[in-house]
Amino acid sequence: MEVTNTLYGAQLIPVSQKDRMIAFTELSKGIGIKTDANVKSYLLDYRRVDMWRIPLDSGIGEIFKRVGDDANKAFNYNVNDIGDIQYLEYKVGDYYNIHSDIDNGQACQRKISMSWVLNSDYEGGDFKIYEHGDSTVINLTPSNVLAFTSFYNHSVSMVTSGIRKALVCWYIGDSWK
Repeated sequence: MEVTNTLYGAQLIPVSQKDRMIAFTELSKGIGIKTDANVKSYLLDYRRVDMWRIPLDSGIGEIFKRVGDDANKAFNYNVNDIGDIQYLEYKVGDYYNIHSDIDNGQACQRKISMSWVLNSDYEGGDFKIYEHGDSTVINLTPSNVLAFTSFYNHSVSMVTSGIRKALVCWYIGDSWK
């Protein structure tokens, strides 16, 4: 599988039409459990998006395991399995402010973050990675998954038209030390 480097610690990994059909079929059958995903603090709204948790033992999970293995050939992190899988729908006005995927609890085990946009019929919703004070917009398409080191700050800008549909997943291992 050909892997495209976009910036240090990030790769675009191609997925097949068959993989896309597996994902669409499972999502159309209602796989997953809807979960509250809007995160706020007393100072800031971090994100507004609809979210479903996808079973790890699904066809989608198998795709992410394969993509994560391909990504880790370059990263060479100590990983052992995929963690959480989420299906996200960003409607007009939805966003995810700058954040990293490293946090307390299980999130401290995240090594490789993966983001797969399933459609392109929306506007806004740009995925940005931040490095050394600069941001890079990553052109995500349904034919590739972005795999990147989980401690990178990143964001999804506000969707201005349509619905941005995406799957995200994390490859986990021992906590960062």
